[in-house]
Amino acid sequence: MVSLILLVMVVVSISGCTSTGDNSNPSEDIYLQQQNPPYVLGDEAYVNAWITTKSGKSYSNITLMATGFNNENQVIGEKKVYVAYLDNQYQSTGFEVKFPNTVNHITIKVINATIEK
Repeated sequence: MVSLILLVMVVVSISGCTSTGDNSNPSEDIYLQQQNPPYVLGDEAYVNAWITTKSGKSYSNITLMATGFNNENQVIGEKKVYVAYLDNQYQSTGFEVKFPNTVNHITIKVINATIEK
């Protein structure tokens, strides 16, 4: 029995199937830290927002889906947002997204991001 356990441990360590302790999932780690009220220019409104991480890790090539809501909390649109880099030294990174002028607030969903080593 002990030899079987040792054999399994050797196979796992050789194959590289060991945990590194880095269980970060960008879609769970990156979150919307803050957003300003929209500023309106004609028929359009712009929302400035900042993202950060729970883990303090840095990410690059971040793709977000921003969903815009009106005063009645109804979805008025979705926009794909690209953020080049979220550096853990600065704690947050800002972006701007444009919606129709009825936007009241946004939410985000992380589609993709690369963890920087």
